[in-house]
Amino acid sequence: MKAGLPIYHINRTVKETSVMFGDESHIIYVNSQIKDETELGRLMYDFSCTDAKDIHYKILADRVRYFKEDAKGVEAMCKIMEDMRKEAVVEELLKTLRNLMKNLGLTAEQVLNAMGVSETDKNILMKKL
Repeated sequence: MKAGLPIYHINRTVKETSVMFGDESHIIYVNSQIKDETELGRLMYDFSCTDAKDIHYKILADRVRYFKEDAKGVEAMCKIMEDMRKEAVVEELLKTLRNLMKNLGLTAEQVLNAMGVSETDKNILMKKL
């Protein structure tokens, strides 16, 4: 936002009348570069920490310790990361599939058959198209 503030609140207004739109939606941007001694600044500092012992807020430090040091937490984080990786692979596959369909004039089923995709995976991908 380039004003050097730690936080910006944005509310929707009608440009022509300068009247608030009234849908109660708003956006909050936080400048994560400001890591001063305010509550928000300390939180931004904490978000950049890689070691729980350096974190100011106990509840956040406890969660970081859990996901980095506790066996169950590490296992849970590994599953989350694996799920995210799989979703990224699916998104890339869908992008490739759409490009092949568009550029070659083929149906999704034709492309998936040519790629040797299993029926189970084919059904999953077809639902996401």
